[in-house]
Amino acid sequence: MKAPRPPLASEEAERAILGAILLDNAAHAEAVELGLTADAFSLDSHRRIFLRMTGMLKNRHPVDLVTLREDLDRRGETKKIGGVAYLASLTEGLPRNLRVDEYAKIVQRYRRTRSTLSIAESIMARLDGGGAIDPDEVTAFAAHEFTALMNGTSKTGNLKPIGLGELLSRPAVPVDWILRGRLAAGSVSIIASKPKVGKSTLARNLALAIARGESFLGWPVKHGPVLYLALEERSEDVAADFRAMGANGSEEILLADAGTALDVVTILRERKPVLLVVDPLFRLLSVKDEKAYAEMYGALGPLIDIARQTGTHILCLHHSSKLAKAEAIDAPIGSTALGGAVSTLLVMRRTESYRTLQTVQRIGEDLPETVLQFDAATKRLSLGGSRENAEVQDVADKILACLNSARLTEPEINEAIEGRNSCKRRALRELAEQGKIVRSGSGKRGDPYHYEKACTLVPAPMRNIGDKKLPDVATEEQKKLVPNIHSYSGDKSTRNGNGAESSENTTRKLVPVSPSPSPHSEKSGDKLFAERENADPLAAAKARAAEKLRRVEL
Repeated sequence: MKAPRPPLASEEAERAILGAILLDNAAHAEAVELGLTADAFSLDSHRRIFLRMTGMLKNRHPVDLVTLREDLDRRGETKKIGGVAYLASLTEGLPRNLRVDEYAKIVQRYRRTRSTLSIAESIMARLDGGGAIDPDEVTAFAAHEFTALMNGTSKTGNLKPIGLGELLSRPAVPVDWILRGRLAAGSVSIIASKPKVGKSTLARNLALAIARGESFLGWPVKHGPVLYLALEERSEDVAADFRAMGANGSEEILLADAGTALDVVTILRERKPVLLVVDPLFRLLSVKDEKAYAEMYGALGPLIDIARQTGTHILCLHHSSKLAKAEAIDAPIGSTALGGAVSTLLVMRRTESYRTLQTVQRIGEDLPETVLQFDAATKRLSLGGSRENAEVQDVADKILACLNSARLTEPEINEAIEGRNSCKRRALRELAEQGKIVRSGSGKRGDPYHYEKACTLVPAPMRNIGDKKLPDVATEEQKKLVPNIHSYSGDKSTRNGNGAESSENTTRKLVPVSPSPSPHSEKSGDKLFAERENADPLAAAKARAAEKLRRVEL
């Protein structure tokens, strides 16, 4: 014989709450502060009445028998709630000392009882389905449903439609950022990268900045407490990282090295930190198949719900795929639900020369792939330029190294150096504009462009020849020094009155990478030569010969 089912509601407590609000509208705010919502009422009539009361008070309209009846009449719901007589009966027989807080607790307790029973029936239906039972699947379903119940987001009775007109009538609310333009309060984000790229370092830098109220990577933050779940490292190692970053212990950062999703729901409700860091995500969430979209999306659900309720931003760390993905949204390893469910996806990458950060955002503008500068000693991060600029600079350095010992064509440079050809072409163009390399050839068939490192033309030492004209053609030795320059005296249109080209033009054309000494410098030419000789004897000898030539011209 089955035992009788326990009561699933207290109509008396529900009526007392509604009646108390009719007598004193302040009772509504007290009930709502305790988490009471319309779906907690067991009767449809009570849910409708509470919803209309809530809507009226939000619009700053007083609630009494007359105003409430008029609002219900306008919406055609008076008969659905039992008529005017039922409304009037709500204030009858109420205790003299109304305890709305106690009534609300009773109503919520019965709501949880009904939800628990509904979840249990769903579990039994899965077990009695007639097919093969997957205990892992049933366990995952039960864990998700009971977590949602603890979180206050159980599916039962949670559908509360709101009219578009009501939504449009509400004032626009600005985004509450915890990191300006990047991370919104009350949302969930993921940092995805391969191992050892710096996910934890990035998260700890952000945590320290929020705890101190300091800007992070140039963006303002929301100052407040931080909870850091380090689920695969010792707390001592995490503390050592914070110490290296300059933390002194006065920052409001709480550390934990173990916990479950239920623990997270509980502590966020109690403490409501500005930021929660989950490092890594899959040590908190238990999923059977990380590639299953429905399972992965369902596992993230409780985190998304509790973040929305408490205003805490939850930042989860997760590995990215070993294979390079064309789209950043596909970077997280596993189901695309990971990239699709979160508000912001931060993707980190690492090359031999630098790290980069890129964002894909539901709110705010995406950050293009940008270089992250990392100080290994202090473990602090700063934002650099775009990845493209960094890649061009890296290619330019490699081109200069190649041209140290050879004169190469563009195809030979492309073969010798790794990287995108577009970056190599831009690097060649910028190096030529800066005077660091020289291009020769016509670029036509049989005469391709050749590139070589620019050097200083140094004429052979000459004695003072008085009024005699300078030779019009450079010597063979000079041609070897600068093979592509055959004359330093120019044509007649560039010569001065004495028939020789001005030393200023000669220096500019033949010594492109050696700036002339400032006319205001207090150092003599001999002292400059001495300093250059100490640094580079060959360069000093060339410069000394060039100076002698200039004096002869003068």
